[in-house]
Amino acid sequence: MNKTINIIAGASTDSQGNAAHLIQHYINSALCEKNNILFITTHSSDSSLPGTIFRFNSGLTQLLWLGIRYQLGWLHLHLDLNFSFMRTKLIVTLAKQLGAQIILHLHNDAFADFYDAQSPKKQRKISRLFNQADKIIAASRQIARRIEVITGKQDNIQVLFNSVPHFNTPKPTPPVKPQSILFLNPITEYKTEYTAVFDLLVAFAQLLPEHPQATLKIGEMTKNEETEKLKVQINKLGVEKSITLLGKLTEEQKNYELAQADIFCLPVYKESSSTNLLKAMSAGKAIITTPVGYIPEIIFPDKNGLLFTSGDIASLHKCLSNLITDDKNKQALCKAAQRDFAEKLSESVMFKQLQTIYDSLGKHRE
Repeated sequence: MNKTINIIAGASTDSQGNAAHLIQHYINSALCEKNNILFITTHSSDSSLPGTIFRFNSGLTQLLWLGIRYQLGWLHLHLDLNFSFMRTKLIVTLAKQLGAQIILHLHNDAFADFYDAQSPKKQRKISRLFNQADKIIAASRQIARRIEVITGKQDNIQVLFNSVPHFNTPKPTPPVKPQSILFLNPITEYKTEYTAVFDLLVAFAQLLPEHPQATLKIGEMTKNEETEKLKVQINKLGVEKSITLLGKLTEEQKNYELAQADIFCLPVYKESSSTNLLKAMSAGKAIITTPVGYIPEIIFPDKNGLLFTSGDIASLHKCLSNLITDDKNKQALCKAAQRDFAEKLSESVMFKQLQTIYDSLGKHRE
């Protein structure tokens, strides 16, 4: 009898996005050794078309070779937002022919928008693809409910929140800067995220006359034109002395900025399970954000953060002022966010839940 192996497949670990980051964490954990897991790269978010074709063909060839050499247990396939239906279909079909059980894992809360934008014919194909899976993992209850409607099933859908490791506090630890506000979120994926950043600029400009010592740092921009547009608006509002544009940051730089921030503010119109929000919770930061996507499933108003409606600049201004003026409430929110992360959202918790899913597939096969 050939040795049984299991496979994780998805974006290369040097890609951008939640799925790639989580796969990297899987590889670095004890999960791989415990479950005899091998990793196959199926695509990269940074590849050209020839590079994309080459990576996919290499991954498919590797899957076939492993299926011939070993007995396959399950294939855990991570899907990005705009996943290629045809490539995913080919991987799933080959894996099932090789005897593997299928886990489809959706990380992005914008999946509903992606699905709705497809033609009825394409939607039916996606539904049939999902119905081939032995287990579907959804990164939020919102995604899970939508997949239930699409597939007509409930018993094989599992909610597993995206996660990050516990916050790695920089050494030496920088002191927290009072009244300092930090925004970290890529704003290239959706045009609406530009609007969210501009909302924050206006709210901050309104805040400064009341709290002239307040500062705002904005990070994660990746294109020069984004920076230039923000600079124009910042100068127009006359707040350039109080705002710093950080640009693209390394993980170490993110940790340093989080460590010294007083408030983490993430106004968004569409959310895709931002790892930066989870980092802020783990770091014990006072959080202001909007109830979109998966966010209201982990941030609860006046318990572990503050929520305001997307586009409501007056409410955003009120939230910022509240945290600056009420230190007791701010500290309570910080402690609650950090506690909730440790108990429900930490990487160790996620790994335990994922192991339970893996074990259930093994027992089902037996």
